[in-house]
Amino acid sequence: MVDLILRSKTDVEGFVRGCTFLGTGGGGLPGVGLKLLLGNLEKYGEIIIHDVNKVRDNAWSCTTYLMGSHCS
Repeated sequence: MVDLILRSKTDVEGFVRGCTFLGTGGGGLPGVGLKLLLGNLEKYGEIIIHDVNKVRDNAWSCTTYLMGSHCS
């Protein structure tokens, strides 16, 4: 799988919609994630989401943007 690159507001909205659907309500408020991502899109021009299969087995990683990152 290739990296996912979000380049537009439409890309970000679709990504957040998909995360919300797959999270089935357990990952935070979609509006908060949307606001954070759109702010970063404006600041950096694009957001790259790397394929998990490209991450080394011993690498550190984190889940961001309030979607799927909640720990109890």
